[in-house]
Amino acid sequence: MMAEECILVDRNDRPTGSASKVETHLTSKGLLLHRAFSVFLFDKKGRVLMQRRADSKHTFAGYWTNTCCSHPLWNDVEMGTDMTTPRGEKSASEGDAAIAGATRAAVRKLGQELGIPAAQLPLEDFSFLTKVHYIANSGSTWGEHEIDYVYLIQADVDLEPNPNEVSDAEFLDKDGLRSLLARAERGEVEFTPWSAYIIDKFVFGWWDHVGDKEKLASLRDSVIHRVGSCADEEEE
Repeated sequence: MMAEECILVDRNDRPTGSASKVETHLTSKGLLLHRAFSVFLFDKKGRVLMQRRADSKHTFAGYWTNTCCSHPLWNDVEMGTDMTTPRGEKSASEGDAAIAGATRAAVRKLGQELGIPAAQLPLEDFSFLTKVHYIANSGSTWGEHEIDYVYLIQADVDLEPNPNEVSDAEFLDKDGLRSLLARAERGEVEFTPWSAYIIDKFVFGWWDHVGDKEKLASLRDSVIHRVGSCADEEEE
């Protein structure tokens, strides 16, 4: 999978080309900015599914994180370009097509990482909320530099985690997630920086509206939220 081609983008999330997962995540290559997604999956009881990344992962091995976080690939399906140029006629805006493409990628990875059947993850049940631009080193060799599409979905699903990807997975209510975050602050566990930011800034505010597609749609924004040093860079 490290040979898969990620979507390189500029600061405004415009595709500029492609590079392998290895190239995009090496500090020696400068941590190339690429498109990503983060999914927060809730069950019908209103609990969010969190996972602990496998110890064999190149970046943030053994860290707790959101349900699934990965990358749409450089192809028509996961870029959404099949929607924007069918027979030369546009059927969706570039922005909506990119969101649809990343949603398809999310279904693929939820299956690969957690064994969730695609039939339990209808595309129309995903709610896209926002984008987050962040950069984070994971040791001296690897890191992340992403514009991250953030999704919520509510579904009762069957799980069969892939041990090469996931070492643990738990459904947590609000108090359970706050407890896990508090353990991370005390240094008892480790938590991925992007999910900690998204949870703190957004997820607790969205939580009570999970399952209400219309309300979530009203909370969606068109902003690229920039974190840390990404916010300090000069805008185009």
